[in-house]
Amino acid sequence: MKILFVYSYSCKPSQYIGTALWHINSLGVQLDRVFINDYVSYDDSEYDCLIYNTFANENQVRKFYKKAVDVTDEKYHKFKGMKILLDSHDSAILDGFNRFNDKTTPRIKIQGGHDFIKEYNVIATATLRSWFANTYSGEEKIVPLIYCGNKGPFQHKIRELTLERLKPFNPITKKFSLRNYGNLLRSAKISVGVPGWGEVGSSHIDSVATKCALFSHESIKSVKMFPFADLIDNYNYISYNFDNIEDRMRELMQDEDKIKFIAENGYEYFKEGYNPQRTGQEILNYIRTNL
Repeated sequence: MKILFVYSYSCKPSQYIGTALWHINSLGVQLDRVFINDYVSYDDSEYDCLIYNTFANENQVRKFYKKAVDVTDEKYHKFKGMKILLDSHDSAILDGFNRFNDKTTPRIKIQGGHDFIKEYNVIATATLRSWFANTYSGEEKIVPLIYCGNKGPFQHKIRELTLERLKPFNPITKKFSLRNYGNLLRSAKISVGVPGWGEVGSSHIDSVATKCALFSHESIKSVKMFPFADLIDNYNYISYNFDNIEDRMRELMQDEDKIKFIAENGYEYFKEGYNPQRTGQEILNYIRTNL
């Protein structure tokens, strides 16, 4: 069996899904990778399965190479073996292949929305990469609250509103290097998660990876953040909206036992749910069963 993975900037080998697909290689299956621009002239005739990914936002012309994608889309449609779409749209509820008008082709969805998973033929979900997976080693939690989300050129104002409403609680908001940010997370009690381009960002994932109590905007409720475990409000994270943000933060910061409870359960949620090797096995099992 030979598998070809056509990838874009949004699915680099260092990402979660890249690790998952490398695992397929480690099991002795030939899985070759080719960047979307190079697929234009690549011979795919010897492959049994094509996993196809393009940059999901067609409006970002610097990353969505329309000239190349017009050609590769045609190659994808003509491919005679098994086809799997790898949908890497930042949003869990939007279709990264909307131009195909196709809900039936098998699909891997990164950050799958619960309703999206029901509506489309999603065979596996993935997640974003955690920069700090397996780095927490029992550091003392001495920093009360951090919120390190940049404002960004987003269409929503959730980040700005969250920061404004949380100012009375004195969160650390300074921008750090990646290394120092990791050190800060490992020492933090509570970390705020806010949507960016999608409903879930790296702050959500790295908060639970480093045993912080995740305090997240309620938009996360629509998303299956990790493939193999589920978020439960008031158990492994705390949700907020702009009707209750101050009350929920105040209650949490005044209850050290609850902070520890949420952080511990969130950490267990990460360890159970974040598993790229298992995702790779899940994808391979589907291919083997349906080829």
